[in-house]
Amino acid sequence: MEFYKQLLKIIMLNIMKLIPTSEDYIYFRNIWGKYNDNTMYISEKIKKTNPELVCIWELNDVTSNDLPDDIIKVKTNTLKSFYLKSRSKIIIDNDIGYITKTYKSDSIVKKMLYAGTKNKKQLNISTWHGTPLKRIFKDIPNSYYNDFFSTTDLIAVGDRHTAKILERATFGKHKIEVVGSPRNDELFQIDKQKQNKLKEKLNLPKEKKVVLFAPTFRSGYNKLTDMYRSGIQQLEQINIRVLLNTLSNKFGGEWVLVYRLHPGVMKEFDTSFLEKEYIGQIYNGNYGNDMTEYLIVSDVLITDYSSSMFDFIITGKPCFLFCPDLDNYEKNERGFYFDIKKLPFSVAEDFKSLLNNINIFSLDDYKIKAKKFLSNVGNADDGCATDRIISVIYKYLNKKE
Repeated sequence: MEFYKQLLKIIMLNIMKLIPTSEDYIYFRNIWGKYNDNTMYISEKIKKTNPELVCIWELNDVTSNDLPDDIIKVKTNTLKSFYLKSRSKIIIDNDIGYITKTYKSDSIVKKMLYAGTKNKKQLNISTWHGTPLKRIFKDIPNSYYNDFFSTTDLIAVGDRHTAKILERATFGKHKIEVVGSPRNDELFQIDKQKQNKLKEKLNLPKEKKVVLFAPTFRSGYNKLTDMYRSGIQQLEQINIRVLLNTLSNKFGGEWVLVYRLHPGVMKEFDTSFLEKEYIGQIYNGNYGNDMTEYLIVSDVLITDYSSSMFDFIITGKPCFLFCPDLDNYEKNERGFYFDIKKLPFSVAEDFKSLLNNINIFSLDDYKIKAKKFLSNVGNADDGCATDRIISVIYKYLNKKE
């Protein structure tokens, strides 16, 4: 049955390849099926500079009102999405192309399916989605990614560290360029007016400081029983009121906590019990589409193994790592590219240590370590990453910038 499903897909994809591409069509998607991340910032800049171009967004939920009116919305894995994808001259995503996995025994089907996923006249650009702390693709022990293919032509990344990893650990033939991360352009333009505007949009109190708690997920979680793997259990190990008081004593002002789970698990759990227990002190950050907006409004970030730490470091604002399962995570998950205890961020394995790290925090020392780290990984963020990627797109389309 699986063989025939794949065969039917091959036939459909190859028919789609006969559809002529349009110079004005650009097709956007991202790994989470939402309107956010690097691809969103590229899309919005394109509509400002060349409004005649048709921007098409592939989404899991086409009823979303978060998109501008001049964007075409199309549901993931529908006939319409295949058609518009085939018509588009440029395909932009934040993963490694249109990955297809088939069974080893069906090697002929695998190759045919790979060949049928993209027209040769199309350019597929990946913006990737963060500096890896955790091992990815072929670098994962006992990886099954050797059975994957990619149609990506160009991967645009934020730093040399990521470029070297993707060069070794990915699949397919593609060019890799270090240009910076479009979403991080916004982190170079933070002011009070911008923060207050976003706080209003995200339903956060303007007069209070924000600590963002953003854990990553654990692999193999069970959405019905395993709160641990979602990141929620880490939050339950924190005394919210004590944390907020500690932040107030250290940095001044009144504080609230915003929690935001990894996009892959944020809709799997009912977390309303947290807001009921800490009314006016804790806010659900899973409603907003874009993580960068939360990084902009936050004064402190607390995370564990999320790559958001490598985005937030650009702001120069304090970041603390809370890793109560560090030993287990390092041994039983994917493993790390860095020695986590040698990163610019303090690491706490229990709540008491987290409070202590906040109390002894030195902003001057942190900024020195952060600057050295960004230099060592070859970070290219300077507020102009979006423009550099758009230059590649317009050159391919013969459009003026």
